[in-house]
Amino acid sequence: NSQIPRSILRDLISALHYRDKNTFLHSQRVGQLAVGLARNLCWNEETQFHLEIAALLHDIGKIGLPDHLLFKPAQFTGDETSLMALGTEVANDILQVCHAKPELRRTIVESRMPFSFLEDQNRPLGKEICLAGRLLAVADVYESLSRNQVYRDAFSHEQIIAHLNDNAGTQFDPNIVTALTRWLQPKVLAHTRELSDEKSASQAQNHLEGSPEITALCSVFSDIYSLESSFDGFLIVDDNQEIVLLSRTAQNLFRIDDQAPQLKKWESKYFPVSDSNQKLFPRGATPLEQVCKTKMPLTINVNMPNGSGKWIDVALQTLPLVDFKCKFQGVAELYKLKNRNQQRNAQYRELELQASRDALTGIANRGELENQLTTVMERFERDNQNNIFSAIYLDIDHFKNINDTYGHAVGDEVLVKLARLLQREAYSSELVARYAEKNLLSFALI
Repeated sequence: NSQIPRSILRDLISALHYRDKNTFLHSQRVGQLAVGLARNLCWNEETQFHLEIAALLHDIGKIGLPDHLLFKPAQFTGDETSLMALGTEVANDILQVCHAKPELRRTIVESRMPFSFLEDQNRPLGKEICLAGRLLAVADVYESLSRNQVYRDAFSHEQIIAHLNDNAGTQFDPNIVTALTRWLQPKVLAHTRELSDEKSASQAQNHLEGSPEITALCSVFSDIYSLESSFDGFLIVDDNQEIVLLSRTAQNLFRIDDQAPQLKKWESKYFPVSDSNQKLFPRGATPLEQVCKTKMPLTINVNMPNGSGKWIDVALQTLPLVDFKCKFQGVAELYKLKNRNQQRNAQYRELELQASRDALTGIANRGELENQLTTVMERFERDNQNNIFSAIYLDIDHFKNINDTYGHAVGDEVLVKLARLLQREAYSSELVARYAEKNLLSFALI
C-alpha cells in the first residue's frame, strides 16, 4: 500500500533538505503533529502513514523556487504570493510523474484549499475536501505559526488556537480545529516538540549531498515552475501516447473531473480541439498526432469547447521531445489562453469570495445562500436518494432590544459570536449563512 516508491520518496525529501533545511524540518514537524492528532482521533495505521507521507511532501514544490523568493527576509508581494501558491501545483505535477497514488496528491492539493462551502470551478465544496487534507491544513498552519519568521515572532499556543477558531468554517474545518484544541494540551504539545531535528536532518543530508542527481532534480522542479507560471495548462505523453503528466490547469481547460479514474492513454475525445471554424480535428489529424508523425514542432491557434456552448481561443504549442541521442521520446502540448486577462488570479478570486460573504460575520451572505440552495435542489432533483438535504432557519429573538439597550456595536458583536457558534457546533458538511431582511435577522444552515 505504498503511496509512492520508497527510493523516490527518499530523493524528494533529500532534495528538499538540500534546498531549504527549515522547510524540511517544518515538514517533519507537521507530519508529527498531524499523525498525533490522527492517532488521537483513532484513525487506522494505514491512514496515519498516508497522512505522514503527505505532510513530508506537502512543501516539495518549494524545491523549484528561485533563491530570492525561497530565502526572502520579508513578506511577499501579491505577485510573489501567487508564484508561491504554484508550489502546490508543482508538487502535484512532480508526484504524478513519480507515480504517486492519486489519494496522496489529492491530500496535498486539497490541504491548500480553503474550507468553504462556496462553489468554485477550481475546487470542491468544503464537505468534499478529503478529511486528510483538512487535517493536514490545520497541522500545517499550527506548526508554521508556532515558529519565528524573519517578518514576525512566533505565536503562542493560545494565539494560534484563537486564529484557527477565528477562521474555522471558512479557512479550516471547525471539527478538526475543535479536535486539535481538545487534544493539544501543554503535555502533548511538549511531547510533539521532542523530535530531534538535527539527527533527522543529517540523515537526509547524507543521502544526496554533493551529487549531480540533486542538482538535476532541482532543475526539473524549476522547469515545472516555469511551465505552471507561463501557461494555462500543459500535457506530456510518451512515444506510445501514454499520459506522463497532465497538469490540473489542463484538466480544468478540458473539464476532466479530478476525481474520475486517471487517464492512462491519450485519446482525442478527452482533449477536443478545433480549428478557427469550431470544427473538431478528425481522429489522426489532431496537432498532437501530427507531431507524433512528423516529429516537427507545431504552433497554431485552436478553439476548445468550454462546456456551456461557447468556445475558448487558445494558442497551442505542440513540441516533440527527444533525448540526448535525438531519439523521439514523446510530445508536450502547452496551452495559453488568448484572453488571459479573464483568468481568475488570486486577487480576483479573493474579491469574488468577498462578494459572496457577509461583511460583518464573514459567513456566506444571502445571495450565496440562495445560490447554494439552487445547487443542492438541482442535485436532489437528479438523485433524490443520495442527495437528501435539509435547511434550518433561525432568528434572534428581540434583537432590536439589544441594539436599543446596548448599542449597535454590541449588537454586531452578538451577530459575530452567534455566527462563530453556529460554525463550530455544526457538522463539517453544513453551510452557515446570514439571511437578513428589513425586520428579520436570521441565520440558515444547509
